[in-house]
Amino acid sequence: MKNTLLLLLFFSAQIAFTQEYSYVSDRIFTDTESFFGYDFKPAFVEIPDVSQSEIDPGEYSFGITSRNLYAEGEGVRGVYSMNNIAPTEYGYKITTMSTRDARIQGHLKIIMNKRNQVTAMIFRRSKEDPEIIFTLPEADEDRIATETEYFTDLREMKVENADSIWGTKIFPFLRIYLDAGIQQRLQDYDSTCLHFEEVVTIEEKVKKSKKKKKEDDEAEVSASEEEDDTEVKVKVTKTYYLNVQMLTRYDDGSEKIERQRYEISNVKEREDETAQGDEERYQIEFANKKDIPIYLYLNADRMVSSMEIGDRLYLMRGF
Repeated sequence: MKNTLLLLLFFSAQIAFTQEYSYVSDRIFTDTESFFGYDFKPAFVEIPDVSQSEIDPGEYSFGITSRNLYAEGEGVRGVYSMNNIAPTEYGYKITTMSTRDARIQGHLKIIMNKRNQVTAMIFRRSKEDPEIIFTLPEADEDRIATETEYFTDLREMKVENADSIWGTKIFPFLRIYLDAGIQQRLQDYDSTCLHFEEVVTIEEKVKKSKKKKKEDDEAEVSASEEEDDTEVKVKVTKTYYLNVQMLTRYDDGSEKIERQRYEISNVKEREDETAQGDEERYQIEFANKKDIPIYLYLNADRMVSSMEIGDRLYLMRGF
């Protein structure tokens, strides 16, 4: 019950705060689990042979979890148990039942293109209700150009070795809350950034001593002929940090940029030799003083794929 309430509040907050559509190009869905925690916000609604119209961002939405479908909007609003989710020739079909009235049974058809992206959703609340078609918008050229420039793409950033990550910044496209199983599509105004910082500190230590001059091979000289001998020792210290910046939205509608800093004490790399294709092959672990699990994942070409920080997983654009 607690998790159900948490998810319902989250999906409601998504509608209230982001005011953005879900675009076809936002996500690639490779299996049933990739839908869990995702919130679809279509741009068009159509009742075949009756009406069709454009809708505002968040006016209708469909949030999918491993157990329930959270629907928002006039005529569809409710929490529905997912009795089954199965692949079909057009994508996936979810059979549903109202959590309040078991007599209300229907379905949600997820229509996908050849790239495994969702283009539309067809919802039927019950056998007595008509099917309603909800279509996701295509991103226009300006939006694509802006997001390509801002976000880190799957095949954009190469990490030659673990030490070469320092000084770089990653701008993820999706954030997944692993404990709650919720996916959040990020926007450029969210200011989410993962910054690998190297701080170089230079300390100079000056040591002075007295020594005697020698003139014309004389063994002894007066005290007035002594000179200073100054020795400067330079100590270079390198400290490594992961800085996480993100926009946090609160229930009262306020927003705040928050920053977290992890001092990295050690870096280890592992390789999964069984990984194939674009699967994640390399894992770089960042040990830190807060003892938070931090992992960076690379594909076979050593391109940044995703990053895990505590209970949050960040995905690059193109997943």
